[in-house]
Amino acid sequence: MRKHLLKQAANLYLSGRQGSFRERKYRRYVVSKVINDFFAVGKVPPKWNVIDATHMQLLVNYWYQQKIKPSTVIPPFLTESKSRGLGR
Repeated sequence: MRKHLLKQAANLYLSGRQGSFRERKYRRYVVSKVINDFFAVGKVPPKWNVIDATHMQLLVNYWYQQKIKPSTVIPPFLTESKSRGLGR
């Protein structure tokens, strides 16, 4: 049930028309990958707004174990932070 609620909240965020088709498609892929990886880690937040540093640390450790390069992980989060005014 939590996966459905997370995806539903993500779809509200992703339904915006900001960016090109390719950017929107990539954003959708990144968000769904993060949700799936939360379930792979086993520590799923009940809502998007309660994601904290421990959740992110578990995700980064999981990606490190999966041998995902940092350059693959960092750009989507930096891009999203800057567009929301968080990367000042």
